[in-house]
Amino acid sequence: MRVTTSRPLADLFLVPRLAPFYAAHPEIDLSLLVENRNVSLARHEADIALRLGNPKDSALKGRRVARLSFGFYAAPAYLKRAEALKTPRMIGYDETSELVPEATWLDQTFDGARFVFRSNSQVSQTAAARAGFGIALLPHFMAASDSSLRLIDLGVLPPERELWLLLRPDGSDVPRIRVTADALADLFKRDAKLFTKPDTKPRSRLRNSSG
Repeated sequence: MRVTTSRPLADLFLVPRLAPFYAAHPEIDLSLLVENRNVSLARHEADIALRLGNPKDSALKGRRVARLSFGFYAAPAYLKRAEALKTPRMIGYDETSELVPEATWLDQTFDGARFVFRSNSQVSQTAAARAGFGIALLPHFMAASDSSLRLIDLGVLPPERELWLLLRPDGSDVPRIRVTADALADLFKRDAKLFTKPDTKPRSRLRNSSG
């Protein structure tokens, strides 16, 4: 059984929660395919895909399993610096991420701001924020259990993204695919709050100095 998704969702959300699935379905073996490109379901490169964005023009069968919202996060050590309140140092995406909506939004919203670190990996961006490089825009689920990061307020946020679970049209007729898809959807339903804005208020209000 091959499931394709992004590395953050695979490593930080799915893998830590799959033990009950294996206990309930020991006959099913899972392969998680984590690639920057969209692995093709039509060419049977994967059986299930978890992708951001509403596949309006797709022939695939799909259901929305989560809404991802975002926040700005930084390490306490960074926030203690006096200059952090005046000219925020940003962490963003590199030039290979031009198709990522959040990359475009960051560059447009913080045009003129200093980006001290860029990467096409949100995991690397999270690590950079944790190390005190600056401020990273992250999906809330990536920082939900990270005590080394603080949610902060820059006065603006990008739109939410929808996460969809996709199958080939004949996929729901295959018992192991149907069972796996239902189990994955249940995981997102159970932990839906991880993907929304935390109940705690941002610790700091920083000024967006980009104008």
